[in-house]
Amino acid sequence: MDSWQGLVTALHKILSHLSSPVIRTLQLRIRLEPPEHSPSTSTHPDSEFWTLDLGSIHDVIKRPLFNSLRDASIKIWSEALSLTRLTCDAVLTAEEKARRVCLILEPWDKRGILAVEGYHEFSDEEIERERARWRNAYDSEQQGFGEGVGEEAQSSEDATVVASDQANEAGFEGTVQDLVGNSDG
Repeated sequence: MDSWQGLVTALHKILSHLSSPVIRTLQLRIRLEPPEHSPSTSTHPDSEFWTLDLGSIHDVIKRPLFNSLRDASIKIWSEALSLTRLTCDAVLTAEEKARRVCLILEPWDKRGILAVEGYHEFSDEEIERERARWRNAYDSEQQGFGEGVGEEAQSSEDATVVASDQANEAGFEGTVQDLVGNSDG
């Protein structure tokens, strides 16, 4: 998901499929990441936000299903920390991101049940510095790769850790970790 429209569409899709006799608490963690093989900075202008049609999502969250909702918590994050941006021409603070999500989910915000947490986005210069730091760290790691060849790398008694990060097309979190039988999904 790399735009405000993408975020609204994903929220609409998730919230319109919920069903329960009573929903009192809702917690969503939304991971923003650019589409595969694309830049981390969105190609969408900031002005797109102010043209969004929010009527449909407002209708969804005003359904009787959500009348008993007392706490809606939304956390927006990026696995690449602050490298993923929702616009091509604005760098948003965590507070501004949260304010905009509150506008998207305004009926809940007016009821006083909405809490939103975002993250500060990096400027273009900060993104380039961070990428250079990662490249340097990677290069340093590669220079040390291969040392100790012939030595046993892992005892047969050591636990095996497998981690796989997965995201659905909406960009919602789906991390699976197996830590000797412990699973989190």
